[in-house]
Amino acid sequence: MTGPSDNSLQSLAAEVAEQLLAHGRLLVTAESCTGGWIAKVCTDLPGSSRWFLGGAVAYGNAAKTRMLGVAPELLQADGAVNEATVRAMAGGALEQLTRSMGWRPR
Repeated sequence: MTGPSDNSLQSLAAEVAEQLLAHGRLLVTAESCTGGWIAKVCTDLPGSSRWFLGGAVAYGNAAKTRMLGVAPELLQADGAVNEATVRAMAGGALEQLTRSMGWRPR
């Protein structure tokens, strides 16, 4: 099985950037298996600092727990690769990055 190409991800990131700028929103990422690939594709686009706030790469479960606040019980019960964990990682990344900047998510 093959995944998306850099080109297809860059096209998608450009579309997301357009929407974020049009609506005055920012992007925060939380990555695990992608190892920062999404953030790299985003920051490869010129002007990405206008819409990409930052991201976290938390590959191991300990990093997911410590960096992003994912409950160890969730990881133990559901594993690292499932929707509940993804949602917890995204919420943790949003909370950590916005709090560190003194912002509140909308």
